[in-house]
Amino acid sequence: MPITSAIGGAIFVGSLALLLVRPRRVPDWAAALGGGVLLVVVGVLPVGDAFQQLGTSWNVFLFFLGLGLSAATADRAGVFRAAALAAAYLGRGSQHCLLVSLYTAGVVITAVLSNDATALLLTPVAFAVATRLGLDPRPYAFACALVANAASFLLPVSNPANLLVLSSAPLPLGAFLVRLLLPSVLSIVFTLAGLLVIFRAELAMPFAVPSGSLQRLERRTAVGLVGTGALAILYLIASALNWPLGIVAVAGAPLLVTVDGLVAGWQPRALLGEVPWTLGRARRCPRRRYVLGSVCR
Repeated sequence: MPITSAIGGAIFVGSLALLLVRPRRVPDWAAALGGGVLLVVVGVLPVGDAFQQLGTSWNVFLFFLGLGLSAATADRAGVFRAAALAAAYLGRGSQHCLLVSLYTAGVVITAVLSNDATALLLTPVAFAVATRLGLDPRPYAFACALVANAASFLLPVSNPANLLVLSSAPLPLGAFLVRLLLPSVLSIVFTLAGLLVIFRAELAMPFAVPSGSLQRLERRTAVGLVGTGALAILYLIASALNWPLGIVAVAGAPLLVTVDGLVAGWQPRALLGEVPWTLGRARRCPRRRYVLGSVCR
């Protein structure tokens, strides 16, 4: 038993090290899956127990799949660009207002599409907007990264890890909010206050408001915003009725994809290429163009 435990611990540490170091030729999923398979091969984890663990996590796997499709569709529809562009105009030349606006957008996106969507999809857009405005992008990149954690307990769907916990200790939506809403709000508020204090020097310089008025939303973006809002309402209803959120996610994502395809045309290969299959790493843009409200296009 001690030898088996030592082998299992070594495999776990090795897989974790690969996930943290992230060698260029070793994808995150390969490190995690390889470690799990190796545990089974060497006999540390019986095959039956491995399949049982996978079976008990089906809700989380389905949620990840639906989440990835929904987030990628919203990104292609311009939902994240619209949020960042609106923040730039609402800032009215004040970096403090710009940071608060982007932070608020991050809270909403985290609550609806999970913290992974905020960290991986809103962050590069916020970085692009700050760069285009001639501002130090660090406060805005940190804001997106930190709000993804601070707001991750607002709703069960705000963090996929919530589903893992709730699978073992189920909570109705009301009980979840009673226990976690106030701590989440305090976390959001104090994190924002800390950002404003830490980056007070960088935020002191005003910026030039983009010329022209806020343009009318494109049809695709408007439909994307409506679809994302509808999906959020569906998540709330499902949470209140204790429905499996994974099934809701994989049912709602194709509807969002279908509506976007009818409005803007079908591009399945491009969509699948933008799905964050590896949630721990943002997609790369070989020729990144920093244009206000647009990035990686």
